[in-house]
Amino acid sequence: MSANAFQPHVLEIEAFLLLNTGVLLYRLAISGICFCASGIFHSTKDSLTLGAGISLLFFVGSMFLKLSPDLDFLKYITLNTFFDTQKIVTGGDFLPDFILMGSIAALWFAAGIVWFQKRICHYKICRHFITIVYSGKEGAY
Repeated sequence: MSANAFQPHVLEIEAFLLLNTGVLLYRLAISGICFCASGIFHSTKDSLTLGAGISLLFFVGSMFLKLSPDLDFLKYITLNTFFDTQKIVTGGDFLPDFILMGSIAALWFAAGIVWFQKRICHYKICRHFITIVYSGKEGAY
């Protein structure tokens, strides 16, 4: 890597790669929530409100958590808790957090796909029914 060429032995490559893997899993979990919101709602306004609203809630909750120890209960409502950089850098037990973030991402993406398919299938059935009723012909499109 170029970091080793210019500043040898300064960058811990393993920790760097693990941090990037954690960021990827965190972003995938957030993306899964936003994708599911897009699959649920028909309008962009509603899907952005839910998807971006939850993401913003995680961010603001994480900020408030760092402000005061009295707000420790906020760690239960944010995904940022699972991306603990200190655990990664010091070699702590970060693997369960990574697995959980990956599972959350997979779950929300799967839910979004299923919900979107049901919504599109319902739309096609309704459109087909309306075509039959107004045309009087079976199978007319």
